[in-house]
Amino acid sequence: MKKLLRYLPFYFTVCLILGICLQYYLKIWKIDSINLICIFLLLLGFLFAFRNKIIHTVNTVFLFVFLGICTVYFTNDKNYEAYYQHKITNNSSAVLTISKVLKESVYSYKYVAQVSQVDGVFSRGNVLLSLEKDSLKRRLLLMTPFCYLQISSPLNPL
Repeated sequence: MKKLLRYLPFYFTVCLILGICLQYYLKIWKIDSINLICIFLLLLGFLFAFRNKIIHTVNTVFLFVFLGICTVYFTNDKNYEAYYQHKITNNSSAVLTISKVLKESVYSYKYVAQVSQVDGVFSRGNVLLSLEKDSLKRRLLLMTPFCYLQISSPLNPL
């Protein structure tokens, strides 16, 4: 255990995990990308500007927590203006690109699709596309209005 406490990357990993958990569960950061980059560069500048060991250590801890926060913020599509749920209305139509074919069930075919346009405007995000099975072997889906539903949580507690 003493060797682990002397191992510097262990502290960096803990700070990174702390930043990821803070952003994922508490959503403490809700600003735009330009401000995030400016804060990151400011923290990085302080890291090289001061030679005091305590300031250097505290700044490094904040830098790794900030990196964890940024990682979650930038990978979440909901933080972008082009996210499809910000643009849909009751009569919206979308252009989808199937990115992954999932295992089919007894009643339906399932796909993961990327939303590339909503009502002719560029958008982003992923949806679960579920199509009922029927007697047709091939299916051509050109354009269809459909409703967007939240995926329900699993009913199996395990």
